[in-house]
Amino acid sequence: MRMTTTSEGPGMIPGIYHYCDRWCRRCPFTARCLQFRLDSEKAEGHTALEGLDIFGVPFWQELALGMERASRLIRDAVSAAEDSRGEGADPAPPEPVMAPARRSAREHPASRAALAYAGMADGWFMEAEREKPVSGSMEAVEVIRHYRYLIYAKVVRAVDGRNHALSREDPGAGRDSDGSAKIALLSIDRSIGAWSILYGDHPGKEDRTLSILLHLDRLRRSLELVFPDARAFQRPGFDTEPSSSANP
Repeated sequence: MRMTTTSEGPGMIPGIYHYCDRWCRRCPFTARCLQFRLDSEKAEGHTALEGLDIFGVPFWQELALGMERASRLIRDAVSAAEDSRGEGADPAPPEPVMAPARRSAREHPASRAALAYAGMADGWFMEAEREKPVSGSMEAVEVIRHYRYLIYAKVVRAVDGRNHALSREDPGAGRDSDGSAKIALLSIDRSIGAWSILYGDHPGKEDRTLSILLHLDRLRRSLELVFPDARAFQRPGFDTEPSSSANP
């Protein structure tokens, strides 16, 4: 079918699709997104998802509580590790950021850590499902499964953009890398919250779940060091619209 939409048009938010998490079903801006409209035209079903109560659903409230619980779990685990090393022990230094000419974006430590996380998540679910159906919050499971590969893709894109910016090949790459890094960070935040919701629902898996939480926390802190301006990046629509303050 030939697409009829060729420009942003009235009411559209220019470029909103560049820095989204590709989860249209939970997005309040589908009616104002050109990419969603084009994808809907391809599927011959141009219908914005306006009926979803994206701001008030218990899903986001539960996830916010999960993120608070995750902070406590991570803090307690880090404190216990520091106690076991001794009060005077220095924390492990962060991995060095390699020069772009030496390594590709996929070989960057943050990219490798993001890919390792996807494997850890898949392994957790494979093992859990061999024992019994995954219990607990099915929406937490949905969050983890939606973001586990997206994190890797966004980290690679962010690192690649940073590499181009450092090499001065593309003046706009630095800004794009911050936007991609912000999506990765938000995806990590939400995944951490979701894992904390599952924590304790599967007896015998608490240690593995906590290891995943700690891995994600280290990845998050590494990204914040490499991309110190990412959190402040203003995503079109999500961070710039008057109603976006309620947007998760």
